[in-house]
Amino acid sequence: MRVFFVAAAMAAIALTGFLGLGAARPALAQMRNDTPPPPQIPQLPDVPAPPAPKDPSSRVPPSTGLPPSLERPQTPGRPSQRAASPAVSAPKNAQLSLDDLFARLKAAPTPDAGEMVARQIEARWLASGSETIDLLMIRAIGAMKGNDQGLALDLLDSILVLKPDYAEAWNRRATIHFLKKDFGRSIADVEQTLRLEPRHFGALAGLAAMLKDMDRKKQALEVYRMVVDLYPSLESVKKDFEQLSVEVGGRSL
Repeated sequence: MRVFFVAAAMAAIALTGFLGLGAARPALAQMRNDTPPPPQIPQLPDVPAPPAPKDPSSRVPPSTGLPPSLERPQTPGRPSQRAASPAVSAPKNAQLSLDDLFARLKAAPTPDAGEMVARQIEARWLASGSETIDLLMIRAIGAMKGNDQGLALDLLDSILVLKPDYAEAWNRRATIHFLKKDFGRSIADVEQTLRLEPRHFGALAGLAAMLKDMDRKKQALEVYRMVVDLYPSLESVKKDFEQLSVEVGGRSL
């Protein structure tokens, strides 16, 4: 998995997003209060502002039922490894704060242990606190899984009209723009994701991958370093970080 908002197969990427999950508006506000200052992202290329989401009344088709399962949220360029819960539900260890979970993630002794914690963090990011938003997100994920990017964009636009502070919707939309090779819009949506969830390691990994593909390797290395600091047991990103360190004249871990 080359994680996020990236080369096994592009079709496999469409099954998931950049990695993530949020809470209701008050909960998100509280999480932002409890969250450290956003990471200092290197100067990025000029990108257009994210387009205004379209009115859901004209874009969302009638519901045709829920997909039988959801894939684990993930970054473009990396196939999903495990199936997730068939519905958005309350994450385990809900009594732990995100700070506690990120401390566990940083201290995870093995990749498997780190993945278990990462999945709990992603569950927090995905749960919106609204049944309507959750239903729309389930349908958006199903559309991405079916490689129906147009429908997925319609649904995500509708979600962002209803809940513009839902970081995971920005992250998923960034993923679709990435798949369409529209890096400008993808980066703009990643920036919105990071404004709401500064420690979104999936969005950061996707940003690093795009910067690398745009031959902005020094900037990509800085962002990869942020991911490694947050999630040191994520082997795919750690490998990319080490390789890029050598390429730009740095040194491996």
